[in-house]
Amino acid sequence: MNQMHPYQNLNRNLRLFYLLCYLLLPLSLYAQDKNRSVVMVFAKNGVDEGIRVKMERDLRELFDSEHEKNKAIPRILPIELFYDVGYLSTSNLEKSKMHFNEAQRALEKNDLQEASEQLFRAERFYNKGVPYVRDEALLQTIFYYQYLLKKASKKEKDALDLYCTYISLSRNLTGSVGPIEQYETLGELCGNTPMSGTGELEVSSNIDGAHVFINNRSVGIVSKNTPHLVPYMPAGVHLVEVRKAGFVRDGKLITLKNSGSEKFKANLKTAKNVDQDYQPLYDLPYKGADAYSDTYMNDFFFEYAEKLRTQVLMLVYVDLLPNQELEIVVLCFKDQQLSRNEIKLPLDQVDAGTKSALTKIWVSIFNQQVDPNAPPAQVSWMPTLFKVE
Repeated sequence: MNQMHPYQNLNRNLRLFYLLCYLLLPLSLYAQDKNRSVVMVFAKNGVDEGIRVKMERDLRELFDSEHEKNKAIPRILPIELFYDVGYLSTSNLEKSKMHFNEAQRALEKNDLQEASEQLFRAERFYNKGVPYVRDEALLQTIFYYQYLLKKASKKEKDALDLYCTYISLSRNLTGSVGPIEQYETLGELCGNTPMSGTGELEVSSNIDGAHVFINNRSVGIVSKNTPHLVPYMPAGVHLVEVRKAGFVRDGKLITLKNSGSEKFKANLKTAKNVDQDYQPLYDLPYKGADAYSDTYMNDFFFEYAEKLRTQVLMLVYVDLLPNQELEIVVLCFKDQQLSRNEIKLPLDQVDAGTKSALTKIWVSIFNQQVDPNAPPAQVSWMPTLFKVE
């Protein structure tokens, strides 16, 4: 397997480069190729946020699933990160790098006490920066050096536990799924450590209608009174986040041990750029006498698609009508053209009929048949690159 090299001291120019990158995050996400899509669903006139976020999740899963089959279908862009603007801070990450460099020097001098203190500070400052900034190479190396420190201290059991913790983190960062013992060699090495097996994770939120992400993968939805529960989650280090467009995401690194249980309650705050970047989309007159002209609407969507650097921009408005029907209006900007689709569903048929209705709209937009009952695309288990001792 390939080896991961320790994080090296940064010279001044490289530090400036890293600083610029993190200051531009998450906007840098939008400067890549435009083969991607944005899906946002808005609840109007008292529509339950649970209905809204489920529709949003169904549509995003549809894009993800079809992209795996046909790369011409654009992948989903994590639009929630766009609303972190104004909340990004690099100071904690810079402090983490500084303390790690000190720990590296101390370990080279065999000053184990100093190395331990500096590594503790490096991890503490890194965690304070989560989830707004990240440096996965730095995080992995902090855990790896914690293992080296225990090994140098002749604490063999602690060293093995930390080594397996480091491996679990490396696997999670590259999208591996399943417990660590699924890989035979790792099972022999780590099968008796706290990083083997599974545990339980419960995620809750201070707001309704948010998405739960684990290791940067969408896994479910959450509301104030309905937490998201993962009863058999692989033990190890995981990045857990809760996101909703128009809010600043919240998240933390959670270490889940074998047969253990962890809880995380997210506290999402209104984004500073919500008035200029979210509210115009929510307030867009999309029907009736107040609706904008087709020319204005086309220009409006063109500007937002350019701002987000996306090929497809799909806005869905869900309205509750007086007769207890849901009116679903889908405005989709694709290939420089704006299309409009409408469908109505009785409120008591939402659970059974929404996915099928959205699939019909998808077919009319992309001229591609899809199975509304197909399960979402799953990330398959894959080998992980990490340093092997």
